[in-house]
Amino acid sequence: MNSVCQLGRCKDLIAGQVGDACQYIPVTSAQRKTGLNSHERGVQLHLGVKPIKVDGGQKRLTLSDGAELAYDALLIATGRKVHVDGMGLEAAGVKFSAAAVEADDHLRTANHAVYAAGDVARLEKYTHAAHTTGELAVANALDGAGKRVADLVIPRCTYTDPEVAQVGITPQEAAKQGIAINTHRLELAKVERAVIDGETDGFAALHTHNGITVGATFVAAHAGSPCRC
Repeated sequence: MNSVCQLGRCKDLIAGQVGDACQYIPVTSAQRKTGLNSHERGVQLHLGVKPIKVDGGQKRLTLSDGAELAYDALLIATGRKVHVDGMGLEAAGVKFSAAAVEADDHLRTANHAVYAAGDVARLEKYTHAAHTTGELAVANALDGAGKRVADLVIPRCTYTDPEVAQVGITPQEAAKQGIAINTHRLELAKVERAVIDGETDGFAALHTHNGITVGATFVAAHAGSPCRC
């Protein structure tokens, strides 16, 4: 049977997501032994480690925790950079770096006749962020709407199985900011449709402050679909 080993420096597979979501995503060897999704599909996770030696002749990889892995092929994720070669942005007076095209809160570049949205201009590299900032850029460029990114509340989704979708503040962020919130949570195992579909892994949670909803977390199959502005 073919297998894949995924290495990660972070100890959590979905670093930055709400902690409760991790119980549905296999992030430790103990969880993988329970037969959760990644292990079932032939994916072995080695988290909180980094490779320190590669023996290309023997095709062996040594990790920082002392473990050794044999491999047939290595796929290395080195990050992403903006793809603007040949676009002549310098001639247009548009400023950019390897990380992003520079844009203000209205998504205008240094040349105010040129707008940039989505992954190329934002730190939030999520599908929902690209969709929402794209709409804002079009509204500002064509209609002079004067809309600001700072006024947006943009959902984000990590496409694991089940998906993890969030919008607004998370309990972790609230704790760091000293904001008292109440979390109202419903397990999918108590939802008839989820039971009928056989997709009971996950939950829906609303986070409120003084009776006002300030955030939400959804862990479910297709959780990212309803989580739209």
